[in-house]
Amino acid sequence: DGKAPHHPVTLSLEEVASSRMAKYLLSKIVHEKLRKAEEPLKISRTIDSLEQHAESTYSSLYYLILDAAKVNDSECHHAASHMGKAVGLARLLMSIPQDVVNQKIFLPSDVCLENKLNYGSVMKGQNSQSLEEVVFEVASRAKSHVAETKRMYNSLHPNTKSYLLPTIPAMRYLDQLERCNFNPFAPDLEDNAYKWLQLHCSLAWNAYRGKLP
Repeated sequence: DGKAPHHPVTLSLEEVASSRMAKYLLSKIVHEKLRKAEEPLKISRTIDSLEQHAESTYSSLYYLILDAAKVNDSECHHAASHMGKAVGLARLLMSIPQDVVNQKIFLPSDVCLENKLNYGSVMKGQNSQSLEEVVFEVASRAKSHVAETKRMYNSLHPNTKSYLLPTIPAMRYLDQLERCNFNPFAPDLEDNAYKWLQLHCSLAWNAYRGKLP
């Protein structure tokens, strides 16, 4: 009869499909996720290509949220673009330990080649100066987007500031990574209940005061 099955997921997708922008963004996210699975070398060719992947996935997800919330502020969308790139690059670094367990590495090939990174040692979960240099380059790009997000955050309308709170987990991880000398395998980077409590307290506190750390 042309109607979606009575299931929360299909009903939600039907609702999304009614919005041209939401349909475009959702399709873009799915396409990019499939491209990462099918063409991982193209995704990780350079920092720029990884950044573009973050824009197409994480930034698009935040655009989708803003679209659903009827937020049409162009400045907020611009800030969300930077936030998505920062979060995407931070998540890429955060997932290195899990990726190597699955025999995968999503690091910029050009920077790895420049620093003579030994992929075999990374796959074994071994840190090295070369790996730290590569991680530093990616983290620096992520932090530049964090800085731009924070700069734009201060000029946003108070009603839209809460949409940029996903910047905080990325900020916290990047700061911890720097304290660990950009060693992605450092034990101090592992999640635990105390860190989760700290994060949720930070999110609640900064949402209340309308500021980013």
